[in-house]
Amino acid sequence: MSRNCKCVLCKNNIDFEIPLQIINGFTNSEVIIFAGAGISTENRMVNPRTLYDQISDEIDFDTNDISFPSLMEIYCNQPNGRRKLISKIIERFHFIDSFLESYMLATRFHRELATIPFLDKIITTNWDTYFEDICLARPFVTPKDYALWDIPGRKIFKIHGSINNLGSLIITKNDYKRCYQYLQKSIVGSTIKNIIGTKTLLFIGYSLRDEDFLKIYNFILKEMDEFKPTSYIVSLNKDANSYFKRYGLIPIYTDATFFIKKVKEHLIYSGYMINDEKFKKFFSLLDEIYEIHDFCSHFLSIHNFPELLYTLFYQDGLIHAYERLLKRFNSGEYSSKNKILDLINYYINLRKETNYFDKSYIDGYIQGLYSIIEGEEIQLPNCFYIFGLENEKQPKNKDSFIKLLKNGEGKKHKSSYKEANKEIGKITSNNRELTIHHTTHILLGKK
Repeated sequence: MSRNCKCVLCKNNIDFEIPLQIINGFTNSEVIIFAGAGISTENRMVNPRTLYDQISDEIDFDTNDISFPSLMEIYCNQPNGRRKLISKIIERFHFIDSFLESYMLATRFHRELATIPFLDKIITTNWDTYFEDICLARPFVTPKDYALWDIPGRKIFKIHGSINNLGSLIITKNDYKRCYQYLQKSIVGSTIKNIIGTKTLLFIGYSLRDEDFLKIYNFILKEMDEFKPTSYIVSLNKDANSYFKRYGLIPIYTDATFFIKKVKEHLIYSGYMINDEKFKKFFSLLDEIYEIHDFCSHFLSIHNFPELLYTLFYQDGLIHAYERLLKRFNSGEYSSKNKILDLINYYINLRKETNYFDKSYIDGYIQGLYSIIEGEEIQLPNCFYIFGLENEKQPKNKDSFIKLLKNGEGKKHKSSYKEANKEIGKITSNNRELTIHHTTHILLGKK
């Protein structure tokens, strides 16, 4: 899209100045995002009729100046009202998730946010599971969950419940009242205060009249008093400027997804994270590695070349590194060069404690990690390997690999060759269907 594009997706992409405190906050894992429904299912790009519109039309009620929870309270006061309302919420989510276009629109923000490597805590009033599904965040919903809030990994704190736990949904005015009374006294409220105490708060997806936002922010102001953290709000409503300032909020007027996109561009330019575009080639590269592995498994004989065991285990490590990356890409774990270097150093030390078979596997895993951070673009890593050979002397293609095998290069590291030969001796030569494979067990309990 051009910079001046006025399509529905781009028309609200208003340029803005990124506050240095926000950039520093992201790089130090000190930004806490409070996410509202405006970045999710209740964005009118997803569906022009919000849940609020749907319910007000059904009960034919004059909704002028009535809040969301008050309207839901009225609906729930009819016979079986709450049961019917929850059914409508489930049906609404199911409808959005059933169509790729609406699902992609509902998750635009989440998909942009997901790969930021420094974001480990998000707080939301949304019921959907998009932070779990897209950003690979672990949900915290019940008080027992909150007791474990400091475990490692990305977390989403769902203070208004989850669609996966129907009894936890905070919907009506009475629900809101009980919820915020409970927050003031419970472990949930104490956890929230611990999380935000020294952080930079970023409210995204809330409107001026949003009771979710008003309740949350009043809770913060009351509980934190003069120690309240610096708070920003990303909004398109410039008419609310004086209101935001009265509450001590620093407004940033632009689209929420565009805001995150620009933050990421700054982090990439400054070297704090790896560009998402770099990872698009991994799927095709993994297919190439599968083909090479298949060739080495089925067209070369481990009985003629016992040292081929180490090649196959090396390739298993390489494959597993890529498979995990593709599985965990949206967690942000692989978007930080420093974090990857830490992982590499960890596995280099682990390698010292293992046998020859595990060493070759770890060498492949490390090679997979290195390929993420080397060069401007992802390149096919070296897929051929002879144990004991220096990196610069390793074969770079099929022909040179076969030549080195035939020249006895794999026999020069005598102790590893002896171990491979002993292992091959346990395998009958007529077992052509045998698949040599190294499992991930050496990584179990590791990073």
